[in-house]
Amino acid sequence: MKEHWRLVVAVCSALLASAEVRAGSGPDGSTGITFLHLRVIADGFELIEAKTVNGSLRTRRYDSAKPGLHVEVRGADDRVLFRDVYPEPTVTRLEYEDPEHPGKIRAKEVTNQEFTIRVPSFGEARTVHFYRRLEGRVSGSNTPLLIHQGQVTLPPK
Repeated sequence: MKEHWRLVVAVCSALLASAEVRAGSGPDGSTGITFLHLRVIADGFELIEAKTVNGSLRTRRYDSAKPGLHVEVRGADDRVLFRDVYPEPTVTRLEYEDPEHPGKIRAKEVTNQEFTIRVPSFGEARTVHFYRRLEGRVSGSNTPLLIHQGQVTLPPK
């Protein structure tokens, strides 16, 4: 009976040790979260600051048909390391009560020139590409068409 418990303790210790080794990277191979502070410019986007912190992002299933800003993090070999869709960050919708008509809601859209998004941090990440979905579909295809809006180069780690 005592030998059985020793085996259980040994197995649990091995599992805990392997979990500690993997704790430094996420399930997708990322090593943290990078906050990208971006500015909209005439020909795309400009990276103002990239700051990496410990942690991991909850991964969602990518849906190319979803509206918003589509983002791809790519490595030096142009391989896609991460892909996601963010609600349109360049426009903020403000709702407020109409002072002339109490009880009625009015809305106003405000254009943002700067915004921040979060992406997983990868040691091999080199560029971030941005796309927007073209409304409608291309004839003969069921997949939405994504239009390249620009890219930024990530600072070396």
